[in-house]
Amino acid sequence: MFSSTHRPLRFLGLLARLAAVLLVVVASAPSTASADVGPARDTRNGSPEFHALYRSVAAGKATMPDGSDVLAPDAKDRYTVLLVRGLFGNTTTRLAPYFADGVRELRARGFEITTASLDTEAPVERNAQALRAEILRASSSGKQVILLGHSMAGAVIPAALERYQDELDPKVRMVACFQCAYRGTPLIDFIERHRVTRAVANAFVAKVLGGDPQVLRDLTVSHREAYVAQHPYPSDVPTVSVAGEAAKTSLLRPSRWLLARSAGGGPLDRGAKNDGAVPVRSMRLPGSTVVRLVGDHLSFTMDRTRGLGARLPGAPHDAGAVIVTSVALGLRIPDARARPPSTPRTH
Repeated sequence: MFSSTHRPLRFLGLLARLAAVLLVVVASAPSTASADVGPARDTRNGSPEFHALYRSVAAGKATMPDGSDVLAPDAKDRYTVLLVRGLFGNTTTRLAPYFADGVRELRARGFEITTASLDTEAPVERNAQALRAEILRASSSGKQVILLGHSMAGAVIPAALERYQDELDPKVRMVACFQCAYRGTPLIDFIERHRVTRAVANAFVAKVLGGDPQVLRDLTVSHREAYVAQHPYPSDVPTVSVAGEAAKTSLLRPSRWLLARSAGGGPLDRGAKNDGAVPVRSMRLPGSTVVRLVGDHLSFTMDRTRGLGARLPGAPHDAGAVIVTSVALGLRIPDARARPPSTPRTH
């Protein structure tokens, strides 16, 4: 392991070396048969409603043009926000604070916010168990929980909500998932399929980050497809899936090309739409309201005002406004799980 002082620089250096190995392997390998993932069923297009809300939020307004509230005035008193980081999130937060823009905006609106204490280098099932405890802790005040997740959280949150559904259903009001790998990513399938890349990636996770390489296998398309078939997401949970597609100016353009190639798409302009890490079609949770935006895998979670996030091009939307708007949109989705209060018995 390396010291916290040099951890971010060494982390970036090792990622660059892994990318170089991937480029060599991909350049010498034929394009594979498509390993892309199919679209989630029963989703609805939330982009028009999202953009209407976003215009008001970005302009700093509390109301819509029709006079309705963007967020109900009592939302901060009824709900608490729990953040769920993605793969390697505990390390990348040292490069730029995770969800920082959204945290600032939500706190300015009075919301109480905590970050789930998870091991972002640990397998999905282990983190699902930990997330259960975090949700119970966050809801102990009587408030319902708003879950905001990124990347691997798209596997962890569904696993927790499905496995502990009876216990957590009353505790969770909504989920907003940003560029989540619900159905995995072919990029990791590609890494796992080739001996050299698999060895490098496993060593990176185990020896550098002190994690469990099983977390990579948990995010392969092959594993996720089998998992969600047996453990489907409870689609009656009000959910917003924010699906970003990397712009051509994105710093993640090389990995965008790699992902398109590993998914069998060939050249960049014929590959699967993705954000440089996850295919767009993998980001759509079943039953969710889907929002399509331009932005790479880091656009809505890395601090845009300082650190690495301040130098990320290709994201035309304000990250803080995107997160606030996603919460506002999710709270507008009727909760089909809600039951009317019971009528007191008379004797």
